[in-house]
Amino acid sequence: WRLVINVLKPFNIFSGLRAAGPLGPSLINKIRPDLQKKFSGRMPTDPDAISNYIYHCNVQNPSGEVAFKTLHAGLGFAKRPMLDRIGQIQSGLPISMVYGAQSWMDPSIGYNVQDAREGEHVTVELILRAGHHVYADDPDRFNTVVNAACSTFENIS
Repeated sequence: WRLVINVLKPFNIFSGLRAAGPLGPSLINKIRPDLQKKFSGRMPTDPDAISNYIYHCNVQNPSGEVAFKTLHAGLGFAKRPMLDRIGQIQSGLPISMVYGAQSWMDPSIGYNVQDAREGEHVTVELILRAGHHVYADDPDRFNTVVNAACSTFENIS
């Protein structure tokens, strides 16, 4: 496995998708059928809309992939965790963190930020019916939480 990992290390995660060319959307449907299922109710007239959207978002210049690859130390762990630097953020700046209750992301970091910035406006929202893609799993609750965070910022500034 080490050889395979070392050979693939220089490539970005969606390189294979870009190499698939016009077969990309069907590749997405094959690899991630859960995405098609998750969004199917929102796009009843075009069943391929989601796979086409995901494909076209991810075959562009891989700037987001490059940034993620640069910032993580492997397996998604941050090279320079935010919690270690949270005290450097300007006092008075409101912080809102949104997590899906079924996500692999650990919401305890958000609560640690609250503790580290005691007396500051820090909210941690845990959306119960959501996984990692909170905006898709419970869009109404997600929009409510984001609008509340924006209102808080507007009221403070």
